[in-house]
Amino acid sequence: MKKNIEIFLGVLFLLICIEADGIGLREAVKRKIIKLEVRWRSMEGVESFSGMHGTNLRVAIQNISKENITVEVPCGSMFTPLDSTRQNMIIAEDMKFVIAPNERSAKYAHGYCCEAHDRSPSENEVYLFKKNAGDKLVKLTEFVRDSSADGYCVQRAIWCVSDNYDLWDINAPCTGLTAALIKYTGKLKGVSQSDIDAAIKRANKNSGKVFEEYVNIQVPVQNDTYIWIMIQDINNNTVKYVALKQWVQKGSYKRDVGVSSIDLGAGTFYVRVYSPNGFLTEKQFSLAR
Repeated sequence: MKKNIEIFLGVLFLLICIEADGIGLREAVKRKIIKLEVRWRSMEGVESFSGMHGTNLRVAIQNISKENITVEVPCGSMFTPLDSTRQNMIIAEDMKFVIAPNERSAKYAHGYCCEAHDRSPSENEVYLFKKNAGDKLVKLTEFVRDSSADGYCVQRAIWCVSDNYDLWDINAPCTGLTAALIKYTGKLKGVSQSDIDAAIKRANKNSGKVFEEYVNIQVPVQNDTYIWIMIQDINNNTVKYVALKQWVQKGSYKRDVGVSSIDLGAGTFYVRVYSPNGFLTEKQFSLAR
């Protein structure tokens, strides 16, 4: 009897802690008190400057326990795709889900790609929560969270850690935080102070030059419609999304698409435009690393 009371009190204490203080996502998955679904999804109607970073991971959690729970998804959590040729994604924010029994809660997370050499995720790509990010990557995302840095410079800093990119690749506007980001990333990688200073000097000199060149596209639009613009390689793999389900009006649609070998690598690529009725146009370009 005493043993049963002890077990009951232990379970009760655990449930109180789960509701009051929260439980980590990994522990919640391990205890099988939730169902987790993570997908890469663009924000409909909003142009995407990259399929590699942005508010793009839809995290949905269902509470399958009999108690209210608070599930915490910490900054630096990594999600891996079912398709191993696609990029792992890491989030740079803390998330909290307060969920009643049998209820489901979904939120979008701000994610970044962890493998520059892998393909961009496709719409509705399924992601799993199985792999831990390395300590350096987690520390970098915590710096990003605390400094409110965002954009291409953060993506390139992450690649400095995950893919051993050079500090000189962090060459993009970052709300005035580029120098601090370069310095922090350099310290994580063990780069000399002189190389850090040189990278900061180059970034300041080239501030605003996110792209190496621009590819001009022009396409006649017969009727008001949605369009998709993507960059694909010579094997027709999508390496970057430019616009996803963007509404355009009848007439002539024109756009300059910025491209960079830092993001795409070297090679021959195509900017391609599609509508619900199929292919509209394409423009070929080449980049050297």
